Amino acid sequence: MLTILATLGYVLHPDGEQVLLIQRDKRPDDVPFGYHNGLGGKLEPDEDVVAGMRREIREESGLECREVQLAGTISWPGFGRGGENWFGFLFRIPDWRGQLRPECPEGEAMPPTVSDPQCEVGSRPRPGGDEYRVALAGAGLQ
Repeated sequence: MLTILATLGYVLHPDGEQVLLIQRDKRPDDVPFGYHNGLGGKLEPDEDVVAGMRREIREESGLECREVQLAGTISWPGFGRGGENWFGFLFRIPDWRGQLRPECPEGEAMPPTVSDPQCEVGSRPRPGGDEYRVALAGAGLQ
């Protein structure tokens, strides 16, 4: 069976208590459709995992990663549309620069999810087990 290599990153707010999430709402056929999730995606054939993470963050948010820290790995058996297995590299991104892009190709991202302290991100729908991935990445969501 084919295994897809992927990245999943959590861009941390400078306060270390908030994290950038994206609401996956642009493609109804997307497996995590409707959920709030970190940023990331499939690796290109010629990419290493750090280059892939940097590219995904740039494409989805417009931000440039200054620091990328490997937080762990995760296996998603049968996660793909065709039942493919996915193997993901989880990253925390504590240092970045730039401005959030106004539109994200994957869904609604950005404020208020990233920077509004009144926004209850932890109560938003997230994929099963996400609390463990977020904790592993060192983000302040519970």
